[in-house]
Parts: sequence; structure tokens; C-alpha cells
Amino acid sequence: MVNITTIDENSITGIESSTLESHHPQGSQDVSRTVFEKKIKEREEIYTQYAKRFEKVLELYKKEMDNDNFIKNFDTLVGPFMKAIGECEEALQARKQQGTQRSSNKKLAFWLR
Repeated sequence: MVNITTIDENSITGIESSTLESHHPQGSQDVSRTVFEKKIKEREEIYTQYAKRFEKVLELYKKEMDNDNFIKNFDTLVGPFMKAIGECEEALQARKQQGTQRSSNKKLAFWLR
């Protein structure tokens, strides 16, 4: 028995996947694809919100450049975030270089997810 809790035009939630796969393997792939597409759309919306907020933050930083207290507090708050971004960039670069080296041997080191 399949238990469906909600249905809308983009997704079905609350389906027991093992039941769906055993009776409708293609249907399971369609549901997975729909869920994936919905997740990407939500992430795009979050990205848009982040971009707007970061733009406002940078405008505020520029406006307050003559305010030593603001700059000090801002740097204290944003410093760890910027450090983490740098570490992520280094890790991605290392993966990219490793992948390039191995791709010449027709082997894929890994997929960036």
C-alpha cells in the first residue's frame, strides 16, 4: 500500500520509495528527478537572496569605511567566514589539479559535487 501525504504539480511526498520502486521503477526515477529539480530551484532562490544581502553588506561596508568601530566589528564577524571560503577554494583547486593529473591517464580522480 502506498501512502501519499501531499501531491502538487512538482512533487509527491510521503511515498515509501521501496514500494514505488518495486511496482514502478520508472516512476521512482521520475519522482527522484522531480525532487532533485525542486531542490535545485530552492537553492537558486536562496542564492538570489544571498546575492542581494551580500551586495547590501558590501554597500554598508563602503558607506561606513570611516567608522573604525564598524570596520573592526565587521572584520571580526566576517573574518572566519572569509577564512573558510579561502580553505574551500584551496581544497577545490587541489581536487581540480589532482583530477587534471589523473585525467591524462584516462582515470577520473573524483567528481566534484
